[in-house]
Parts: sequence; structure tokens; C-alpha cells
Amino acid sequence: SLYHKIEMINEFINSEFDYSKVTKPGKMVFAFTIDEQGSVKNIKIVEILDMESATEIIRVLKKCPKWIPAKKAGKPISIEIKYPMVFAQIKK
Repeated sequence: SLYHKIEMINEFINSEFDYSKVTKPGKMVFAFTIDEQGSVKNIKIVEILDMESATEIIRVLKKCPKWIPAKKAGKPISIEIKYPMVFAQIKK
């Protein structure tokens, strides 16, 4: 399910993302597509917080393993995921 996929992506991002790169508290929103082959494509920063966190999330997403693609009527489809990250305080 999509929910399960988001959980796995969450875990991957949390384990790979270097939180020391974030320079200020706030919210960053990014979007990406998981294509029919399960690859992460079309990474976009929708709402930028700072260049450092934007650069870091792009680095992390480019390292993503292949995911199991979403399916519709049994056929793999491409889906876009919009994903917010909120940084409450800075971890030094």
C-alpha cells in the first residue's frame, strides 16, 4: 500500500539525512515521482527552507533504492509523492 511505502521512505530518509546540515528551524516540502520501475525521479523542492537542507534531501533521494512501484488494476504506475519535513530545533 501507499501508506506502507511512505513509511519505508520515511525510514530511509531518517537514516540517511544529515540533520546537522539544516541551518534553521522550519519546514521544507519536496516532491518526487516513483516511476513504473520503482525509481525515484523528478525531485523538486516545493517549499525551500535553506540551500543546505535542500541539497541534502536531493543527495539522499538520489541514493534511494528501487521501491516497489504502485499498481493500478494490476499494472505498475508512476506516482508523485509530496513530502514535508519539519525541523523543530537544530541538532548540533
